[in-house]
Amino acid sequence: MAPHLALHAFRSSAPKRWDVTTFAKACKAAGFVGAQMSISDNRDISSDITHAIGSNDLRLIVDMGFDVGQTSPTFEDIKTPSEHFKSFELELKKISALGEVVSHINCRNSGDHRWDEATSIEYFSDVLSLSAEFLEDHPHIGRFGREVDVMGGSPHHLTGISYQTCRPGVLSHPTKTRQLLEILPPIRLTSDISQWYPAVDYTWGFLNAIENGEEETVDFLRLDIVPHIDHMHAQFDFENKNGSILESQMELLRYVWERKAKRRVNEVSITPFIGDTDCGKYADANDERMWKNTLKAADQIRHFVETWSTTTCC
Repeated sequence: MAPHLALHAFRSSAPKRWDVTTFAKACKAAGFVGAQMSISDNRDISSDITHAIGSNDLRLIVDMGFDVGQTSPTFEDIKTPSEHFKSFELELKKISALGEVVSHINCRNSGDHRWDEATSIEYFSDVLSLSAEFLEDHPHIGRFGREVDVMGGSPHHLTGISYQTCRPGVLSHPTKTRQLLEILPPIRLTSDISQWYPAVDYTWGFLNAIENGEEETVDFLRLDIVPHIDHMHAQFDFENKNGSILESQMELLRYVWERKAKRRVNEVSITPFIGDTDCGKYADANDERMWKNTLKAADQIRHFVETWSTTTCC
């Protein structure tokens, strides 16, 4: 049986004038299974999020950004793995209070890209241990994305917390990411390979890499990255003169989809988003262009999946 496509919408894609209840109702009406947002979002408080998501039969992917309060250090102030770990621990406690509406946790800034390999390993060793304990105590988190292993089980101490391939964090560069995955294979990823383009200066995306004869890039993504992906971000910009860039990311989704299908995963989750550099175009509180383009991106992703999901071997 093929996985289900689980589309989520970013809170930031909605007009700023919308409160969380309006946003949740719009997500439900548009066919999203859930929302993705930070609980540090100053427009909403945790109780409002829990009620709005739960009452609309939605799920919540929580973004952890290490901005856990006005008295806490900012990302630039945090220097050591110990300080990062403390912020990580504090955010997990806040997420725990949200209850069973939380289906997944995305760690936006995992550590510091300035750390060397030994420091990065120290940090991930600590957060992976804490994550495993947290997921054991919160089995509802990650329940839709668990893979069946060779023993026929689907352990819930790994899936549910993933680390975004994001420039400010440790996973900002593909080479360093590959090295860490070899040493610490329990690391799960939120793939955002658009973030890697400035770091390595290659044409990201399977389709473009294949067209340009970049076989090593394709093999690296397919063999070293795909097995660790539990959630995906898909960038789009329909107002750019080059059109949507979603298509170049859909081949990655296909590889992820096929792997998850073979491992009897219930669903594959993905959140469309517009690049941070373009967000200024939608600053007006009443501007609904970003939301309308998010709906358009979601429809395009559905179309891509429908064209090949039924032929995926399960």
